Amino acid sequence: MVLRDQKAKLFTFEMISINRFAIAQNFFIPEEIVQILKKYGGAYDFEQREWIVSLTKYKEVAMEISAYCRSKIIDLDPITQMAFDVIEFRVPFSDESKKNLVGYNYANDLCAGFKPSLKDLPPSLFHSLYNFQKVGV
Repeated sequence: MVLRDQKAKLFTFEMISINRFAIAQNFFIPEEIVQILKKYGGAYDFEQREWIVSLTKYKEVAMEISAYCRSKIIDLDPITQMAFDVIEFRVPFSDESKKNLVGYNYANDLCAGFKPSLKDLPPSLFHSLYNFQKVGV
């Protein structure tokens, strides 16, 4: 966890599903950033007050916004690699070379068709979680 000045300008990147991520900020968003987001198919969610972009565009968007922010002294809170690992390796122990010490059949989770989303949490709980807690959930 990084301690920041409460008044510092900050962009927060957050994975909101296995297909999309959101970008929120604590200041008026510059037009240059809006153009970057639109270039990659971003859409503004007026209810949540954040930009929504396809997760397949995360690397490009993050790199361009990061380059802009370096020159403007704006902090970034990116999506952790752990979050991407959870998506890539959704079912623990699906690799037969890994030993399953707990004896749970994770393959059943694939069959259920259930794709949990943080947005399924009650709004009061969702908004009270820190980013690292959302990754854990």
